[in-house]
Amino acid sequence: MKRQNEISFEKAVQQLFLKDNILILTHANPDGDCIGSACAMYLMLKKVGKRVKIACPSEIPKRLEFILEGIECEDVIQTSESLIKSGYGFDSAVSVDVASDTLLGDMLTLVEGKISLAFDHHQTNTICAQGVYVLPSASATGEIMYELLLKAQQEYKLDFIKIAANAIYASIASDTGCFCYSNTTAKTHLYASKLIESGAQASQINHRLFEIKTQKQFHAEKIAMDNMQTFFGGKLVISYITKKQLEEIEAQSSDADTCVQTIKMIEGCQAAAFIKEKEQNQYKVSLRTTEAVDAAYACKQLGGGGHIRAAGCTVEDTLENTIDIIKKVIQQQLQ
Repeated sequence: MKRQNEISFEKAVQQLFLKDNILILTHANPDGDCIGSACAMYLMLKKVGKRVKIACPSEIPKRLEFILEGIECEDVIQTSESLIKSGYGFDSAVSVDVASDTLLGDMLTLVEGKISLAFDHHQTNTICAQGVYVLPSASATGEIMYELLLKAQQEYKLDFIKIAANAIYASIASDTGCFCYSNTTAKTHLYASKLIESGAQASQINHRLFEIKTQKQFHAEKIAMDNMQTFFGGKLVISYITKKQLEEIEAQSSDADTCVQTIKMIEGCQAAAFIKEKEQNQYKVSLRTTEAVDAAYACKQLGGGGHIRAAGCTVEDTLENTIDIIKKVIQQQLQ
């Protein structure tokens, strides 16, 4: 179904380069795809003389900071408070990988009505922007950025891919689980190949993304394993971590981001749900599934969304009720 504000790729590219004083928006609790896509767009726009900054509603996880290589420190604004203090007078905002307004957190009040363009690959995208380009077949928003840079090269006769190769590769590798997830396509591998030819340091990026974990991440995963429960003969695995447990190991919420993938590795698991306490009676749910369960459909029933194999939502209830709610939603698809 076509969105009312949906525009073609060609029109989106054309409108992007008419802008100046641009603010690139990422979503709260950003992942590698989000950060990599924002950096790729930033590097391209800077190269053609645009005034541009990147804004994130929350702090960028330390494990992803390496993706910011080549970005001027003062051009990365973390949190809405920092955006206000910066005094940056942006004329338009462009979002990347942001599926809904709620993912902009308290940054939304500062950019509402100023989001001119949105680039995304989430089928469930509902963001309020003047023009939205969504490509659900893309494994990551990074694939869209790759095509954007190719298009721009024709206009400006500059090798944008070379300057942004690492950022886009990190974006795609992150959202495909190092090319292991079911969203990986032949085009994904082709783009990765072209990026490596352009200088992307694939082995180093994959090492940083998938082969290194901090001690706090391991501690968080241990808690997740201790809190793990299985249902429906092991087809559904649910675990959680509370704010108190995070505080006890002196960890941030982002240190628990790898937990959902860890519990999904259990043999026989068809759906893995990891619950993080945000506030009292408010929980963020991350869902990962196999072919048996549509994660996006399940989370949409709870006010969230995402991809068919990876989605999320926020539940406002007790922890016990949140677990029961997830059980009921997943059971519908396992029958």
